[in-house]
Amino acid sequence: MSGGPWERFRRPAPQAPSGGPVQSTPGGSAPDSVEPQAPKTNDTPQLNDDGMPVPPWPPTVPPHDDWRQEFAITAAENAASESGLPSRIDGPGDAFRHLVWAAELTRRFGAPAASIILDLHERMGYLSGYFGRGWSKQAEDMDRHNNAIGMRIGQAARDYNDVLQRASSIMTVAAPEGNGTWRDPHHGSPFPAPMWLPRGKWQGMPSRQANWYDNPVRAQGLIFPKEWQHAKQYAFGAAEDKDRDVPSLSAILGLMHAQTKSLY
Repeated sequence: MSGGPWERFRRPAPQAPSGGPVQSTPGGSAPDSVEPQAPKTNDTPQLNDDGMPVPPWPPTVPPHDDWRQEFAITAAENAASESGLPSRIDGPGDAFRHLVWAAELTRRFGAPAASIILDLHERMGYLSGYFGRGWSKQAEDMDRHNNAIGMRIGQAARDYNDVLQRASSIMTVAAPEGNGTWRDPHHGSPFPAPMWLPRGKWQGMPSRQANWYDNPVRAQGLIFPKEWQHAKQYAFGAAEDKDRDVPSLSAILGLMHAQTKSLY
């Protein structure tokens, strides 16, 4: 192929040197000709046999160190751990984790995107349980209930620390039974209280050793950190990250891979 818009990408043919001094070789004789070297640049495209640029393969994707951090999964897990609440599986710690996760997804990506991610997580949990991984309808209902509350928190929160403060405040006034009611029946709130499963189904740290009411030092109420240490390491918690970012391709692929892997 000759001419056309891709002609300018063809490599120039070697040209004989013209004019200028001729350097001698160590043996004393001058070469008859000097073969010029093509300049080495990173901008020169690779061409196929038709002179067309060859695109890079595999395609490059935006670099990303931790997709779990971008989707606030690590942040929510660290928040549940630092809260000291008992049972991060089916108990109050689990409820708090879902409040924080749903709120932060909503704050960062908006309610429609957060709803899709959260629904995908619950649907994959159902499929995982169908294949023998311990799913229960009661646990899924609990998660979806807390996700809905968390999304409402995220729509109002300014930054990640505000998410933590709002989620903590809700937990301190929720009924210890985890039935979706408040400790004070006259508590005025625009949405229901968080839920968790009955105590007999809690897994993890015993409540008497945790931030819970049957721990003697917490009998009068729950106490949460004034300053959350994990929030200092969270890269997406600033107010300017609110409702504007789009997940990177590598983060989306990481999430999809993890959800699919849970089935096997």
